[in-house]
Amino acid sequence: NKILKKGVYFKRELNSANFENVYPIKFSIPEKKRISKINTNPKNLLAKFLIIEFISILAFGYAVVKSIIHRKNVREHSWWLIATIFYMMSPALGRGMILFWRKILPPENFKPLYVFASSEFIYLILLLMFASKFGKFRHQATIIGIVLIFIRLLRVPMGSSETMQEFLRAVIKY
Repeated sequence: NKILKKGVYFKRELNSANFENVYPIKFSIPEKKRISKINTNPKNLLAKFLIIEFISILAFGYAVVKSIIHRKNVREHSWWLIATIFYMMSPALGRGMILFWRKILPPENFKPLYVFASSEFIYLILLLMFASKFGKFRHQATIIGIVLIFIRLLRVPMGSSETMQEFLRAVIKY
């Protein structure tokens, strides 16, 4: 199979060792953390992620429009475009942090908080470093980037809100 040659995979139902890069799920998840039955109809599984992505995309769009408005002022234009990278960087940085923490910690010690805290810390350092380089600490684009950190901190309470879930259902329908 061509796909199996592309990386390492973990399968819950694996019973044979016919493939060199396919491992049983017990290889990566300790017994006490495995569940036997999966809720096939979770109510708000993706709500906490969708609302953050929705807000990030709005911030990204706003920054692109502002960069177009300021296209004749190179410093303004460039800072707005640089800010767009920061607004959309969080998911990719989070995935990288998952890989990093999985490599250095045994599975039983892995906590999602490590990923979240380290990725937000790196995000903040990079944002402030670039803001310093461009002299844009008090710029609207920098403030939006910092506000996005606080919004991501509220990911679980916002995603658990019935109002937010109804809003997302309405937006996704159309």
